[in-house]
Amino acid sequence: MASDFKSLSSKFFPTQQMAEHINKTENKSKDSLVMFRDQIQLFMNLLRMDSSPVMFGHPPLQLDEATQAPLSLFSLLSHGFGIPGILVGVETMMDVVNEQIAQVEQREQFKVDE
Repeated sequence: MASDFKSLSSKFFPTQQMAEHINKTENKSKDSLVMFRDQIQLFMNLLRMDSSPVMFGHPPLQLDEATQAPLSLFSLLSHGFGIPGILVGVETMMDVVNEQIAQVEQREQFKVDE
């Protein structure tokens, strides 16, 4: 289910339009967007280290128990969809931020060329 959600999000989520809208309404610098992107990446890396038991698999523990235990509970409560679903949402947000950065860079390049 999460893989279908990921495919759907990557194909049909209006990443470019969302980035354009945000860039029009919020005047963020490239540096602040890069810092935000770095934080998103750290969060995604942490989610990818989740070793919650899913189906019959039980990946090796990568996180300390204080971090892993609530992730495992969340995974059980969400029937295994929770972490993968959140990851898709965060990856989509990362795509929007990357598009924002590209648009800011393009705008800055346009100003330099004038």
